Amino acid sequence: MGQNPWRYDKDLFMALPISKEEKLKRARFEAESAKKQLGLYLYNYQAYEQLGKTVWSSYTAMNLRLYKNLISQMRSRLEAAEYVIKNA
Repeated sequence: MGQNPWRYDKDLFMALPISKEEKLKRARFEAESAKKQLGLYLYNYQAYEQLGKTVWSSYTAMNLRLYKNLISQMRSRLEAAEYVIKNA
């Protein structure tokens, strides 16, 4: 998951060695950021999905895979942040 695996894993996020206040602040930021990115990625995925109905190409397929992966990552990020907000 890259440089910050805690962003996508509730247990790693909860285990961060920072104060409860800082953890909540970071979780709120991560949740808002993930929601914004998720909205953008869903929009882009749907656009490529529509494009794929008229013109299919390896470029369209590649972008569908990309956005599907990004959507999955943002959902994991949002779930981890929401968990921390509820349980920190």
